[in-house]
Amino acid sequence: MKKRFLAAACVACCLVASTAQAQQASRTDVVLVDLSIIFQKYAGFTEMEADLKTAVQVAEADIAKFREEVKKKYGELKELQKGTPQYQQLQDEIMRLQVEINTRVSTGRKEFADQEAKIIYDVYKLVQDEVANFCRQRGVRVALQYKSKVLNEDDFTQVLAKIQQPVLYAEPAIDITGYVLDQLNARYAQRQGGHAPASATPRR
Repeated sequence: MKKRFLAAACVACCLVASTAQAQQASRTDVVLVDLSIIFQKYAGFTEMEADLKTAVQVAEADIAKFREEVKKKYGELKELQKGTPQYQQLQDEIMRLQVEINTRVSTGRKEFADQEAKIIYDVYKLVQDEVANFCRQRGVRVALQYKSKVLNEDDFTQVLAKIQQPVLYAEPAIDITGYVLDQLNARYAQRQGGHAPASATPRR
């Protein structure tokens, strides 16, 4: 009972902490959201990614065992005389194992890529729904995504990404990234019966 009370209190604190930001943003027709920060700090996404990474490591360990078995059988093959039934049988077994390895690698890559794509899409939809609710409730007409990260002028990739985004200037008050992140983390914590992470409002 005490743990539930603490979890509820923590969730409430996160929601209150982002209220001021939401009230400021509600006085505009346009708001901004930094998706990169949400994907970095949304607990639901980071935990699902961690689970997927563990599954990949397990699959890689299984493939490593197959490769070790192939290596072992190649050593045994050297001890046999070419053209004998035993040699041919072992050679066929090695080929079968290599086909199994290649199949597992290609199938695994596709399956894990599909799983990661689904995780990213599902989180994107959560963000989209949260932002849409915010905008409808406060009469905001447009929500744009942008990157709030400070530009490193020596990094060509960052420079290129920065000049391609549509936002040239915006008041910090219309950035609702922290609010959206707090809402998502609070709901995730409620579903998990734990504590919501501390507010992660972007720093500049």
